[in-house]
Amino acid sequence: MVTSKNFWLFAVLSFAGLIGCQDENNEPSLVPETLIESQLIVSKSKEQIISFVEGSSFPISTATIKTGVDVYKITYKSHLNGEVITASGLVLLPQSSEGVGMLSFQHGTIASNEEAPTQTPVGSSTMSFYATMAS
Repeated sequence: MVTSKNFWLFAVLSFAGLIGCQDENNEPSLVPETLIESQLIVSKSKEQIISFVEGSSFPISTATIKTGVDVYKITYKSHLNGEVITASGLVLLPQSSEGVGMLSFQHGTIASNEEAPTQTPVGSSTMSFYATMAS
């Protein structure tokens, strides 16, 4: 009888242990393919970027500018407070078929959507600066 008690005690404790080890992550799961859309919003040629740098006060050598840049707005799925949301970002790609380095820039917390990089006017010096950094 002692063996039967020990067996049931072991079985109940094991079952309780397994139940207690559940994953507490209640975040909705996203598949890796969460890109919703990508849209080309502007292309800057190497010459346009050089012209911008020459006319600016940025301490950047035009010799470092190797390519033009394509600027894309992307929308994708993300999480916020346990909810799946649609977010956006800018991706700037050098116009090159050769391997290139990568620069990643993220903004901090913003107070409104108007402050997001995706709201930057296409013809602005800020957008030209982004293109310069990606070239």
